[in-house]
Amino acid sequence: MGDIELQIFSDRLKILRNTLEITQKDFAEKIGITAAALSSYENNLKNPSIAVAKKIAEAFSVSIDWLCGLSEEKGLKPEIKTYRDVAIKILELLKIDSFPYKFQLDLFKEDCDDSPFPESNDWRYIRVIRIPEKPELLKFFETYEDLQKLLRDGKIKQHVIDTWLDGALEELNEIIISIPDEINDELPFDVE
Repeated sequence: MGDIELQIFSDRLKILRNTLEITQKDFAEKIGITAAALSSYENNLKNPSIAVAKKIAEAFSVSIDWLCGLSEEKGLKPEIKTYRDVAIKILELLKIDSFPYKFQLDLFKEDCDDSPFPESNDWRYIRVIRIPEKPELLKFFETYEDLQKLLRDGKIKQHVIDTWLDGALEELNEIIISIPDEINDELPFDVE
């Protein structure tokens, strides 16, 4: 059909298949269509049905929103592989600013005598994000908070923070998080 709107789907379908390094024939077999049909979807000649898009998403663990260009989050569950991924997720939480889900990042030392919570009547609950005690992450968020304070005080502009974020996130992206292959799903208490 050649619709501009479907070009994103076509492009992402090709990206997915090429990333998986499988042939059109193998990809098509896995979702129960012909290689010719897959080729027509990849070349934006034909519209896939919703059922086919759903099969693709389920078979290859990708989000339909990503396939359609509605999201940049490719996987169904966002993977956290590097400290950059952790930092981005925490920054996303900090952007939430609607009662009662306002998140606030508080960095303080345990031997600090005064309360880490500001006196405020603007919200009932303050959520505190505890950051893993990794020097790279702690330094990142300390610098982030320092820059946010400078921004609030009118001493710097947002583009300074954005420029710093680009470089700092790239550095964190080089630090791989080692996650155990087996995660214990047991609860730390008895369930009755």
